[in-house]
Formats: sequence, C-alpha cells, structure tokens
Amino acid sequence: MYKWKGGMLSWILHRVSGIGLVIFLILHIEGMFSIAKGPEAFNKVIATYNTPLFKVLEIFLFAAIMFHAINGLRVILLDFASGSRYPKPLLYSTYIVTGIVFLIGAYFLLI
Repeated sequence: MYKWKGGMLSWILHRVSGIGLVIFLILHIEGMFSIAKGPEAFNKVIATYNTPLFKVLEIFLFAAIMFHAINGLRVILLDFASGSRYPKPLLYSTYIVTGIVFLIGAYFLLI
C-alpha cells in the first residue's frame, strides 16, 4: 500500500497539471482555428471565453501553470543541484511559493 506523503502528492499534482495544460493548449489552438471560419465564428468563440465559467477555468489554469512551473524547478533542483539534501524544505517551499503567487495572480485575474 502506498503512503500518501508530500512527495507523492506533488508527483500526482505535477502530472495532473501537465495533462490539464496540454488539454488547454489543444482547446486554445482549436479556438484560434475559428479565425479561418470567419469573423462570426471567431466572435462566438471569444464570447464563450468571456463567460463566468471560463473565468473560473482561467483561475484553475493559472494555478496549474504556477504549480507546474514551480514544482518543475523543485524537480530540477532535486535532480541536478544539491537539493536532494533538502527534499522536505524544497517541497514545503514549493507549496508556499505556489500559494502566494497564486493568491496574488488570482486577485488580479478577478478584478
């Protein structure tokens, strides 16, 4: 049986955020292809992006980007630097920095 420790949670969140970013990228590219279908189709896509649901999804997208990037830096430090001597402080720092950056960014996304 697996033990749910911080490192495993970080591993799962890194994979989930990566998959979410790939899905966003595919949807974003598909939306931009609506330009070829004419201005009406493009305006319809943009109107969909301006709904409250997409505002909430935009905040989740920002959270995924921030966690994936900051956790990726942690993984780089663990693999290539002397960070392997300090795995727990790096893990907690990742969560704290991601939380702070997310709160600041979400504030600006909401106003």
